[in-house]
Parts: sequence; C-alpha cells; structure tokens
Amino acid sequence: MSPVETTEVAATDSATLDATELPADESVTQGIADAEPTVATPMEEDIDGRYNQGQLDCVSDKRAFDPRVHDEVYHIAVHAIRGFDFAYQEYNKTFSEYLTATAGQRFDPPIRFEMVPVNFQGLFDSVENKEVDFFFANPSIYSCVGVEQGAQPLATVVSRLAVRGHSYDLDVYGGVMFTRVDNDEINGIKDLRDKIIGGGAISEIMAAQLQFHEMNKAGLDYIMGTESISRMVWQF
Repeated sequence: MSPVETTEVAATDSATLDATELPADESVTQGIADAEPTVATPMEEDIDGRYNQGQLDCVSDKRAFDPRVHDEVYHIAVHAIRGFDFAYQEYNKTFSEYLTATAGQRFDPPIRFEMVPVNFQGLFDSVENKEVDFFFANPSIYSCVGVEQGAQPLATVVSRLAVRGHSYDLDVYGGVMFTRVDNDEINGIKDLRDKIIGGGAISEIMAAQLQFHEMNKAGLDYIMGTESISRMVWQF
C-alpha cells in the first residue's frame, strides 16, 4: 500500500454558492423580480464586509436567495463504487439531509441539497452535461474530471473506522493484485514481465494506479515499457 490523498469533494463550474448577499427587503425583492440592478444598503455592506473577513455567524446571519445566481436545489454526484443502494445508505444523510439542514438554512428562503449516486461513466457525463453542481470521488477521478471539465477541489475527507473500541483514520488506500490459484509462474511483481495483465480502469486509484506504482518500483513500466509488459486489458 502507498500513502495517497484521500477522497475529494469538488465543485463544477456551475456551482454559485459564493454569490453576493442581498438584504431580504421589499425593494430588493422587487428589483430581483424585474432583473434590475439594486443599490447596496449599509446593512448589506456590513454583512458583505464581515463575510469577506470570515466573521459571519453561521446561525444568525442569512443570505437572501437571489434566483439570478442561486439554485433552489443543488445536486451532488457521489461515485457509487459499491452500487447505488450502498452509496445512498452511506452518504445521503451527509450530502442531502445534513447540508440542507445546515448550509441550506443560511439562505432566505432556504435551499436544498440532493445526492445523486452515479457510476464511473455517469460521473463524467453528469459533470459534462452540467447535471450536478458538486461531486464526491477519490483523488484519481477528481484529477481526471478537474483536467477535462475544470472542477475545483473544496475539501479532503479522511474516513474513520472504529474497531474493538479503537478509532483509526483511514489515510491510505490499498489495491490488490492476484492470479489464478493454479498459476505457478507468477509469485511476485517481477514475474509479471511479458504477461497480459487485466486492470479495472486506468483512472481507478485502487484498481490500477496503486498497482502501477508497485510495478514501477519493480522496474515494470506499464505505459512506456513495451518490452516488460505484453499487454494491458481494461475491464470497466
């Protein structure tokens, strides 16, 4: 196993939660409805100033909902590596219920967050088609989407596992390399030379990239070393 970054939360270029705050009074509401520019009041300037300085009270200070820059619902794609049902069970409370009850209440009227479980290809498609505003995936997938679609990281998550009264921060990833039980030719990484190797996907951190790292340490280059590896077969 090799130490790597942990799971990333990222925002696509359609996310607009950092828009300018507006006071929720009648004149501004009318201006929003007519799509006319409004003039900032002293109260608004005070809130903006405290927001820029990181002094907003997350409980008492609220941001007026502006339909020109805000959405009533923000969608968060979650890479469902263990299936849609498991992803919903594991992450819906965080990305739907918790965010709606906390960040959503910062707006007047409140906004909502909805989790959208997606498979590997569905994550890329949903970002490209602007069907989601944020996504939750491992660093490997994030780096691909970030390069191709222009996503920006927001947070890094360190998972925690409780076992027999002890808690452990899961700050490393691990992958598996295996052969058939009746294969006596491959007993170590160096024995992969001149063999046909199957992998999950070149962008998968635990199904390919960690294994590539160990192979490179053993002198096997999976991209340039055509003399060391016969062929890679990808199974999506």
